[in-house]
Amino acid sequence: MDVQTVWLVILSIAAPVAGVVGFAIQLRQVKAARLENAKLQLEIDELRRRASAESAGIAIATPAEIRRLREGDAVFRLHPREGDPELELLSFRKSLKERLGEGVLLAVLLLVFCYAVYDLYRLVRWIAG
Repeated sequence: MDVQTVWLVILSIAAPVAGVVGFAIQLRQVKAARLENAKLQLEIDELRRRASAESAGIAIATPAEIRRLREGDAVFRLHPREGDPELELLSFRKSLKERLGEGVLLAVLLLVFCYAVYDLYRLVRWIAG
């Protein structure tokens, strides 16, 4: 066997081996990407669960919070007294935008009511005439 034949045999073996190795590397990358996607999906689900729990109107108390409340660390006050700063924080003051919106709505309703009364007046006048 001469040198050219040896190189031809080596190259004919190397091409399929390179293809198999390349395919194995790509397959490994696909598996890693799947695992990463599954991990990210679990993180997204956990974040959505936390967000929905935090935005819910009812907060679920942890066992530590329940124990603390049972031990008497919490102060409960049903009716705040006048001049209490907590009462001022709880008072619901309407913003200027809300008050203007209510004023405009009241004006529109008043105009509709006046127009209805005027229509009734015209109806009675038409029937009488």
